[in-house]
Amino acid sequence: MTGQDGRRGYADAAEDATGFGVRDLRVSKDLVLRPRAVLRAYHEEGPTAGGRYPRPLRYFLALNGLLMLILFFMGGMDGMMPPEFRTLAAEFAARAGESVDAWIGDFDGWASFATVPLVSAFMLGGFAPLLKWWCGCDWRRAVRGALVYSAGWTLLLVPLSPFFYRQEYGLIGAVIMYGLGVVTFLRMGRGTWYQTAVAGVLKGLLLIAVTLLVTVPAQILVFGVGVLGATFGP
Repeated sequence: MTGQDGRRGYADAAEDATGFGVRDLRVSKDLVLRPRAVLRAYHEEGPTAGGRYPRPLRYFLALNGLLMLILFFMGGMDGMMPPEFRTLAAEFAARAGESVDAWIGDFDGWASFATVPLVSAFMLGGFAPLLKWWCGCDWRRAVRGALVYSAGWTLLLVPLSPFFYRQEYGLIGAVIMYGLGVVTFLRMGRGTWYQTAVAGVLKGLLLIAVTLLVTVPAQILVFGVGVLGATFGP
């Protein structure tokens, strides 16, 4: 086996074990250091940026999976819920014939399963039309751009996620999280989605407003899936 084949074998094994390969690490580095170049590469060279990067949907889902894993190790969604949640959980647990802790554990599993697809779908549905309008591109590039933007934003949230997953830090955590959303837009979108700094800030804030708007019904659906699954599921 040549040295190049050996390195490729190790890279493949690492990707199989962790879900992250060389291309994932490369795009992670570039999203932090030069996000505008990443967006341009995806726009101009296709869904893998000419083979340099992973497909943005797969990469975005992998990042969300990492966030959910961190949430799991921090005790699940129970720590993010207000105190009233346990009172509500007690009522549903009695209906299901389970203990409160067991019901909350089931709720965690079902809600966690639904969070990524539902919230992601609603956010992308809100982002893509605006990005298509701002860049004047076709729908494929608009959706791809929405995925790249969402991935770049999510990547910055990963190391800070333990902070966001505590209810006592809710307000300041939200300010930091949405602030990073605007920063990501400004660093990534100049020349594609906006031309001047003022326009960039206004459009970034509009994307955050859209995020707040579309995640409300998504979170309601996630909560409903958690309640129904924990109460009536196997």
